Amino acid sequence: MATGKVIALNYNNIQGKIGAVLGPPSPSVLDLGYNLAVSSVAVQQGNRVYGRDVNLMIADLSTVYTHQTGLELGLSTFSEGQIISTEDLTPLSTRTDTAYANRNIVGIQNLSQLNSDSYSDGTTWSAYRIHSVTLDWGSNAEFRGWANLGGFITVGASFSGGSGTPQTNSWSQLLQSVGTLVFGNLASVQENETRNGTFPNGGLYNILQNGQIGANASIAFKILATDANYTGNQYKITITPNGGTNAFNCTGFTITTTLSDPHLPKGVSLEDYIDAGFAWTVNTYYAFGKTPTASNITDSIS
Repeated sequence: MATGKVIALNYNNIQGKIGAVLGPPSPSVLDLGYNLAVSSVAVQQGNRVYGRDVNLMIADLSTVYTHQTGLELGLSTFSEGQIISTEDLTPLSTRTDTAYANRNIVGIQNLSQLNSDSYSDGTTWSAYRIHSVTLDWGSNAEFRGWANLGGFITVGASFSGGSGTPQTNSWSQLLQSVGTLVFGNLASVQENETRNGTFPNGGLYNILQNGQIGANASIAFKILATDANYTGNQYKITITPNGGTNAFNCTGFTITTTLSDPHLPKGVSLEDYIDAGFAWTVNTYYAFGKTPTASNITDSIS
């Protein structure tokens, strides 16, 4: 063991950083806090730091590190009564800084998947179709804990079958080109077979904080049809806070898809309808059992 004496401040700085990542969400930093139990505690100023103190901190960091990387922490524990030196804390401090910087990073293999909403309907429509579902975690702490652990949702929509009217074909092609939309706390991603795009300003926190007031109220994603005859067709995904007014106090969010078809196609008067089967799916990826309750599903067709 090295001989440099650890003062409580050295230990507490590291413990505080680990606790900030693992424990309750920060009241001022949205993406900080897993909302999991923290075993380690601060040491009173002037007291010695013992092995039992550091071992609890190692256990906390191990939870964080394994979640982020899928690997074991690999740091040895100490005898409970051992007096800890400054040098003993160096490896722990280095790993803590890395875990703090990577607090929202996690491999998808460390997350579980839950189907939160699967909806299908073959009703013929011509003007609009709306479907929504609310995902709620019961508290803001649980919601942000889920998001900060790297949790995300995927949203997919598609049409299949139908009689092949121009409108039906246009909508089928539009939703196919959109592919799957992925919403995490800090960014959203569009994934399909031909292109991928990342939208840093489209993350859940940005949408819930800034996108729900003023001129941009409720707009998260808006995609227009590219078909020359149906340029006004619009596929819009909106995300609004539930159980609160913003990301710091909401308990979840409502996702609504709106498909609007405002006009007749050029030169066509008898086939202005869509009769393909519509399918919509929301999957939730989560860790540590932080799953939402899905409710308030609504549908409107015209």
